[in-house]
Amino acid sequence: LISTPEQLAGLAERTNVDKEDFAGQYIKLTADIYLTDFTNPDTASWKEWTPISGVFWGNYSEDEMGQLSGPKVDSIAFCGTFDGDGHTIYNVYYGQGAGWGDGFDPNDFDMAGWGSSLTDLDFSVWNKALFGQLVGGTIKNLNVRDARITAVSSVSLLVNYVREGSTISNCHVSGTTMGTGATGGGLVRSNDGLIENCTLNISSTGRKTSTDRGIDFGGLTCENFAHGVIRNCTVSGSADNGSGFVVQNFGLIENCTASVDITCGYGLRAPNSGYGFVEQNFGLIRNCVATGTLRGVGWLAGFCHENEGRIESCYATGDLYNTPLPGVTSHAQMALFVSYNCRFAVGRETTEGAGTC
Repeated sequence: LISTPEQLAGLAERTNVDKEDFAGQYIKLTADIYLTDFTNPDTASWKEWTPISGVFWGNYSEDEMGQLSGPKVDSIAFCGTFDGDGHTIYNVYYGQGAGWGDGFDPNDFDMAGWGSSLTDLDFSVWNKALFGQLVGGTIKNLNVRDARITAVSSVSLLVNYVREGSTISNCHVSGTTMGTGATGGGLVRSNDGLIENCTLNISSTGRKTSTDRGIDFGGLTCENFAHGVIRNCTVSGSADNGSGFVVQNFGLIENCTASVDITCGYGLRAPNSGYGFVEQNFGLIRNCVATGTLRGVGWLAGFCHENEGRIESCYATGDLYNTPLPGVTSHAQMALFVSYNCRFAVGRETTEGAGTC
């Protein structure tokens, strides 16, 4: 039973340091918990959270001959059942992840330019969430309120990695994320398990760092893999680029709604883009709705940018606006429903009243 911040931090320590995975064990939250005090004006006093389990990367190193080695990856799993019992965890916080590391220039983030900067990357500011990695475990009946997480990559509020055989159900989360240049999801970073009956209210900021690599932010998750099932979930809020619900879908998403307003600016080297529900679909999406308003200078699509799977009985009602910036050439190409339909999409795009571009 857990009822205090110290006990919850103790669970993280036993998982991360003692390598207990809690497989087959039941952990219950018996009271609301405040992890830090955001009313204190001294932000340096805010306590940063270490995720329960996770994928922890070491840094690259270079020997005297100039040969790179690393990074070492320590993969730690939580495999038990965490039952929030309707209680709330307030103020999950991590705020030291705004930089890539001393000496690393995100303008050189293209793969060809990495060699001279890899040893400067600081992986300690990656992979931040309440839980790091769920493997065959369950998180249910949990509320998370006013979480604030800033990190470089793999940023989310509840769980970073949901592996096959895992379940998240009846969880309700709100908060803010900021990513300075890679992947992130509001609820989870990536899913290969089951997520159902969850709600999320998110405010996300981030920036695109090059023409081919960017934030890749998804309202609920960045990636839903082939075994991933997401059903009866709702996302609301705002983002400054990305997709209202998921960036890439390879699995099943059904009976879900994305109401995320996306305002896309211009990144370091390319325009940010916004998609009402999904950027790329390779799986099955059915009975889903996107209602967010999209504004920007890059690609905009009311529901989906590229469909190579199947979309059934879905619709988009959000307005699309081309909003060029002073001195910046607009790259906006807009579609009310799907930009590129490579396989099969059936549903409805609304063009009467709402849903204009």
